[in-house]
Amino acid sequence: MTSDRAYTRYDIVSLGFEARCRAVDGTRYLWHADNGLRTHPDGRATMLTDAAALPDGPWALTELGERELHEGELWL
Repeated sequence: MTSDRAYTRYDIVSLGFEARCRAVDGTRYLWHADNGLRTHPDGRATMLTDAAALPDGPWALTELGERELHEGELWL
């Protein structure tokens, strides 16, 4: 089970843990370490390597992100 705490873009980028976010327009984001995936509402997906393209949040931990954050498994 993942944490109910919301994280910011700064949190996920600076600490490098895996997290997900759903923007107001329905676009979904997954970010881990220094790259991610943006999935548009119509199903198109785009790989991201620039954290500036990410929404501010709220971001939620994935199961992997929770392990990384709480068990010291961050790939920094």
